[in-house]
Amino acid sequence: MMLRRIVVAGACLLVLSASPAAFASDQSDVLHRMQQTIDEANRSIDPPKLAVNFTQSVVLVDDLAPFVFTGAAEDALSTWTKAYEDDAEQTGVTNFSMQLLKPRQIEVNDTHAYIVLPAVYHFKQHNKASRERGVITATLEKVNGTWLISTWSWAGE
Repeated sequence: MMLRRIVVAGACLLVLSASPAAFASDQSDVLHRMQQTIDEANRSIDPPKLAVNFTQSVVLVDDLAPFVFTGAAEDALSTWTKAYEDDAEQTGVTNFSMQLLKPRQIEVNDTHAYIVLPAVYHFKQHNKASRERGVITATLEKVNGTWLISTWSWAGE
């Protein structure tokens, strides 16, 4: 009986000591997925290429009408891209890029994650360099061992 308690206690300690490392790894993987997505968008806003970073069905929220873009990842990203391009044409915006800053919050719960990332949106407006600070808030799901974005919202500050 005493041996069983020692084995159970040892197993519990092993699990508890492994959890912080797994948690830290998941946090790092979540942040990496976000950076990977921004890096891809900075190269080219190409919905099929971007879609590999997202779950099959997504919800995107942005300050571009119609403000909510939902559905299959590639479709939602295509609709958002069209809205972004239309807005950029009307407002004279070119040379888009996004820079992620240090995360404010990363929460991981098993196969779900929540991240709040300050960011700087760099662009030219009528050939004048400009920028807007904002916050990206996203949720991710771990699908077959890979973190994928399921929701994404942008709010300018």
